[in-house]
Amino acid sequence: LYVLDSDLEIIGSVEDIAPGERIYSARFVGDKAYMVTFRQVDPLYVIDLSDAEKPEILGYLKVTGFSNYLHPIGDNLLLGIGHEASEQGRSQGLKISLFDVSDFENPKEIDKYVVESDWSYSEAEYEHKAVLFDDKRDLLVIPVTYSQQLGQKWESWQGAFAFTVTDIDVSLKGKIAHDIKNENKGMDYYYGNNYGYVSRSLFMDDVLYTISNRMIKANAVSD
Repeated sequence: LYVLDSDLEIIGSVEDIAPGERIYSARFVGDKAYMVTFRQVDPLYVIDLSDAEKPEILGYLKVTGFSNYLHPIGDNLLLGIGHEASEQGRSQGLKISLFDVSDFENPKEIDKYVVESDWSYSEAEYEHKAVLFDDKRDLLVIPVTYSQQLGQKWESWQGAFAFTVTDIDVSLKGKIAHDIKNENKGMDYYYGNNYGYVSRSLFMDDVLYTISNRMIKANAVSD
């Protein structure tokens, strides 16, 4: 991590943070930076940038999986959207992590939700505009696509997941489907064209709208 001045000269740096690993995400909040690297487990680093010439790592947390996107909630919480992984580093289902970063030297993963499927994905991992978070409603909405093998057939699902996020946990509130099953094929007829992939979601009053190439859905937030 490098700090540059107004002339783009390097005035401070933190090097050799995680040799042999890749940086998967980074987020700057005030004078702190949060960085996720991954190879087999997911270190979440907290980096102090208050002294531009002497940035330093304050603490880190190692958990399984990794976060491709980080979203701050107030001063003490951080949401991570990525994937769970085995102890050997094999990527598994889509994962929503809730981190407590109130103690910079000892960040904690206080809860998580994992989409249990053979394959799952969210555009929110790579496109921040696909993330809808409302702190007043304690609500997180992200696109989700997953598939799983049932006997000799594969079942796919496309739509959005709505999560309730509090200061202590993250839980699934509901699913909004945008796919259409075809009885003859046993899966979404338009799956290959991504018609059911939700790309954006938004609120108007107490109605949640989710948008894909196939449709716009309106759902009451109250239930």
